[in-house]
Amino acid sequence: MKYEESIVVEGLRKGDPEAYKAMVRRFKNSLYVLAYTMLNNEQDAHDMVTHTFEDAFLKIDYYSPTNKFSTWLFSIAKHNCIDFIRTQKYRQMEVGFTPECLHVIASGSSPDEIYIRNQQMEMIDRVIAKMKGKTRVAVKEFYFNGLHYHEIAEKYQEPSSTIRVRVLRARERLKELLTK
Repeated sequence: MKYEESIVVEGLRKGDPEAYKAMVRRFKNSLYVLAYTMLNNEQDAHDMVTHTFEDAFLKIDYYSPTNKFSTWLFSIAKHNCIDFIRTQKYRQMEVGFTPECLHVIASGSSPDEIYIRNQQMEMIDRVIAKMKGKTRVAVKEFYFNGLHYHEIAEKYQEPSSTIRVRVLRARERLKELLTK
């Protein structure tokens, strides 16, 4: 199928795989350049392009023909990249604990360091256990399982913005409790 915007959009709305292929052929390289420019990582850029095409396909009913399809598609890609960057930044932020602290005890640590890390882990586990169900699940999926907001949202069929807010509020609560 040759790329003609109106035909491709209509095909996407009908779930036509040929329309999806035409969209991918037309935009994959330019979306990759955008994603790579924003993320500066090949694999992340490829993942983001794939995620963008999936989002476009799933959200095609939100596309308004008053705008160019390419503008809408690039807007999705840009927002996906920004969300990904935020996720990475939040994971690296110092909030009284780090993902490394939550997951592993560094090899070669002294017995005192191991004891302190174990105490921190137990304290964090107790605080997380006291959280409400959905918040606790979101925190565990994000920090312990390393899932992104959109992955958690898909898994539990909730908006990614809701998941993001739960994780952010939980992190603030954890920070508050851990600094006491």
